[in-house]
Amino acid sequence: MKKLIFCFKAILAISVFFITCSPTEPEKPQLSVQPTSFTFTKNANSDILVISNSGSGALSWEITDKPDWLEASKSSGKVTTGKDTVIVIANINQGVGEYLSTISIKSNGGNKVVTISLDISIWIKKKDMPTARLGHSSSVLDGKIY
Repeated sequence: MKKLIFCFKAILAISVFFITCSPTEPEKPQLSVQPTSFTFTKNANSDILVISNSGSGALSWEITDKPDWLEASKSSGKVTTGKDTVIVIANINQGVGEYLSTISIKSNGGNKVVTISLDISIWIKKKDMPTARLGHSSSVLDGKIY
């Protein structure tokens, strides 16, 4: 009986040793971006892209593809904790129309694609009128239509 208890204790001690001395998981960074899409207009042509590491370890990232009509203040970086901010500015000196594209971000913690739209229109949509109107007219004052 004493030999059985001794063997059990020995097996238990060896098991605890292997469990506590086993190699740890390697650090795994995870790429996160916010927002995942942008909409730019003539009146709102810049925004901020936030790149962060939602995993562990060091995240190395770079913007690998973007349209010619878009500028990014930073094209690569490293994040361990915290975040990187990238100012994204759309060139509004384009012809009238809607432009659709993406920003591709590659990293050692995965890849992300951010969708982008640029709407260059003649008319600027404003807030709807609070009540319906009938028989109305319009006028121009200081270059604005009323």
